[in-house]
Amino acid sequence: MLDKANPRRVGGGWENTALRAGNSQHNTRPAPVQTPSKRTVAVLAWKALERNTLRGFATVVVKELQLVIHDVAIHERDGKRWIGLPSKPQLDRDRNTIKNEAGKVQYTPVVEFGSRKVADAFSARVLEALDVHQGRALP
Repeated sequence: MLDKANPRRVGGGWENTALRAGNSQHNTRPAPVQTPSKRTVAVLAWKALERNTLRGFATVVVKELQLVIHDVAIHERDGKRWIGLPSKPQLDRDRNTIKNEAGKVQYTPVVEFGSRKVADAFSARVLEALDVHQGRALP
């Protein structure tokens, strides 16, 4: 998770987050408040790949930020869906993948959100955008 002591890095419009106006002890300006806004999320590409809970990978764009995120994993089990942000395998000093006791490769997040609330909101937006992309919902 992001540094909770630096709230300017948390939120990004996904939730209503108060921001500090600076770190100076002499700063007397009131802290600006970020108004809640919905970012426009769209799916640019989809690659189906069914394996356990995995249903495939999406390329997602957050239009207002001009941010494209590749390899967003889409999962589903028991009628519930969720996303997984891109991650990379953990490597040892000899550049071999690190595996757990069950022999599964261990992964490290590449990006993450500052709170569960923000992550859940982004996940819901991506899933809505995927439904639109696949023609299961109206834009």
